[in-house]
Amino acid sequence: MKTRAIEIHDLQPWWVTAAFVCGCVAVLLISPIRVLVAATLITFAGLLAFHTNRFRRARARAASFSAGLAIPALPLSVLHLVDSL
Repeated sequence: MKTRAIEIHDLQPWWVTAAFVCGCVAVLLISPIRVLVAATLITFAGLLAFHTNRFRRARARAASFSAGLAIPALPLSVLHLVDSL
């Protein structure tokens, strides 16, 4: 079965916003690198459901949530890694 790739209009803004807020809180409580790893794992979980039409909404939520988590985690993890040099 051929499915269409996920596109920018498939991202759900409420999930991105909720994940951004969760990401900001998580960065304060735990390491930003761990939050970035969690966002990556959520992305891979969404990719596992990528080849089925049945789980299209789930992969859109996973992509939205991982994008929202990565927004605060990515710059802070880069600063954390540069500071550790």
